[in-house]
Amino acid sequence: METPQVKISAGKVWVFGFPLIRLHDDPATVAKQGFEALMAGKDHIIAGSLKTKLQGAVSTVLPDTINAEQHRHLSEPGSANK
Repeated sequence: METPQVKISAGKVWVFGFPLIRLHDDPATVAKQGFEALMAGKDHIIAGSLKTKLQGAVSTVLPDTINAEQHRHLSEPGSANK
């Protein structure tokens, strides 16, 4: 398997030349989806927009090193303002 090439630029994390970015989801939508899942007896979901759901699905197949790098970038001080 080819080693993924990770690049961070312009506030985006790029893997194999494709951007993996995190858009801020509406908190009310996320809360509603979480509550509905709880009431339906689900033990976990990926709440939010389609982009967030795709990012969650992709993170399950990417190596931990890429997931850690993406998380580091998203959790840096001031990253919420980017």
